Amino acid sequence: MVSLHTVYHQCGKGKNRILRFSKSADPNIEKAYSRQYSWNQSPQKKQIAINNALPEQGGAVDQGHSGPIENG
Repeated sequence: MVSLHTVYHQCGKGKNRILRFSKSADPNIEKAYSRQYSWNQSPQKKQIAINNALPEQGGAVDQGHSGPIENG
């Protein structure tokens, strides 16, 4: 994946202000929150990575109560 820096602007009429993510305008915070990641490989490799990241299907997820609830 490739890291991309994105600049966000206020939309609408009037001044075209650059938006910021922090009240303090700390450059480190602004860099971290304005970063996006783009996939730079083939769609087949992307699908393989997605499939490898997904949990295996078929196993029981909930290890809690498995029978009917009885009032009683």
